[in-house]
Amino acid sequence: MALLTRLPMGSFPQTSIPWGTLAPYYPWVGFILGLILAIGAAAMNRLSPGTPLLNAALLIVAWVGLTGALHLDGWGDCADALWTPVAPARRLEIMADPRIGGFGAIGLILLLILKTAALTQIMAQLLGSPGIRGWGAALLPVVLAPVIGRMAAVLVLLDSEIPNARPVGMGFRAREKLSEEAAWISLVAAFLLTLFGLKRGLAMVVIGSASGWSFARWASRRLEGMTGDVLGAVIELSETAALIAAVWGR
Repeated sequence: MALLTRLPMGSFPQTSIPWGTLAPYYPWVGFILGLILAIGAAAMNRLSPGTPLLNAALLIVAWVGLTGALHLDGWGDCADALWTPVAPARRLEIMADPRIGGFGAIGLILLLILKTAALTQIMAQLLGSPGIRGWGAALLPVVLAPVIGRMAAVLVLLDSEIPNARPVGMGFRAREKLSEEAAWISLVAAFLLTLFGLKRGLAMVVIGSASGWSFARWASRRLEGMTGDVLGAVIELSETAALIAAVWGR
């Protein structure tokens, strides 16, 4: 929780815990995050049911605040580096630069537009969903999207054909003593959780996970490996793709 969110869980230990042993918990951090966001969405709809676009934008602000924009930073860095026609080593240098370029800014804008648009549709669906059961069904994509984003990150970590681009950094440490068996068990459990959404949940997990994993494979070819920024981008892309799949599958 301290690594992947900004919830008040104390400071994250930098040396005492091998980060790879934390991977099985990623989807369940996403589940807690999704529950918090869904409760917030329900509260906003209750207070102002006629403003789905504004409610969706406020939900995005809460989402970014809860995660500290950690994964968005990775998405922006990847947009800057991966679209630049230079050698892989130079792309890694661009990703390490704390400044944002034009590609990064455009990438962030487009991603947030898509995410907000999908959430607007979901917030609008709440208006026609009477009762707690109806609200639960309408808001299930908000709960599942953070789960699926972190499932995709675990899939990338488990993929032996995606090497680390550097022998240091968050991407390298995320595989430190990776608990592969526990990670697979967690992924299966999280997949079963998505089936509560029936066909909609299945579409979300398939499209969301496939989008993130495919992006990681493509990024790995461009960078000759995977970094922590790529993992962050995988989470953001998978969440967004899952939300779009939920809206299309309505």
